[in-house]
Amino acid sequence: MLSVDDFALENSQINIPIDYYRILGVPVTATLEQIEQAYHDRSVQLPRSEYTHKAITARQQLIRKSYQILSDPRQRQNYDNYCLSCANPEITIEGTQLLGALVILEEFGEYESVLKLSKNQPESQDLFLTLALANLELGREKWQQGKYEKAASFLQSGQKILVDKQICLKIQQEITHDIYKLRPYRILELLSLNLNKNPERQTGLNLLQQMLDQRQGIEGKGNDYSGLNLDDFLRFIQQIQSYLTVEEQQNIFEPEAKRPSPVATYLAFYALLARGFAQKNPE
Repeated sequence: MLSVDDFALENSQINIPIDYYRILGVPVTATLEQIEQAYHDRSVQLPRSEYTHKAITARQQLIRKSYQILSDPRQRQNYDNYCLSCANPEITIEGTQLLGALVILEEFGEYESVLKLSKNQPESQDLFLTLALANLELGREKWQQGKYEKAASFLQSGQKILVDKQICLKIQQEITHDIYKLRPYRILELLSLNLNKNPERQTGLNLLQQMLDQRQGIEGKGNDYSGLNLDDFLRFIQQIQSYLTVEEQQNIFEPEAKRPSPVATYLAFYALLARGFAQKNPE
């Protein structure tokens, strides 16, 4: 028996911002032989194994539909005329094919479209997986653009979806790995902000303290999963030192000196010395 959601999908149509040429991955000038080869290649290239048979089947239906239209001269000519008449061609699909369309859009990097089209759709593992992957890839895009806090926001959103639904442990671990790797970049970005950005700077200080605790100190043998060895981490500390006030340095390095830590002792000494001169308080 069909559920209410399944019935609604079977009786709905949705416009998708992609064209048949792109679904097959061929240019508009492609020959019939190129279209046939592309159809074969796309058919045997399966999406991630975490997708269900339902999503994979819906994806394959759209690939087959693209081939049927582009391999028929009359249908292709009509479709080309339509594409020439509009700036942003779309295809209309049945509601039951939405999961397949989302998988295809995710494959071609249309992550914003995935997030937009997923709103108010019936919940399913495939939908959650596609949303998580879109957030993961958007996070990586923002990371490459140097927008580290925005990257973290997308990564954490993707992670939360999978954790809340208790699915796809392997992808959860993949996102967690990225979040840890991203953390030093976030700290530098946040601590480099103006002093009036107090909440953001405090977030950066909290992240730094998390790293220090996981490493068990500056020279500790713990693992913060950032991939930074001791020399890299010392350079990182040197970088952020220039963004810290002497008060922030004292608050961080004085407790660290008690682990004990020779480096933290050295840094705390100079922070106290600087505060003594600045505040005319030699004590």
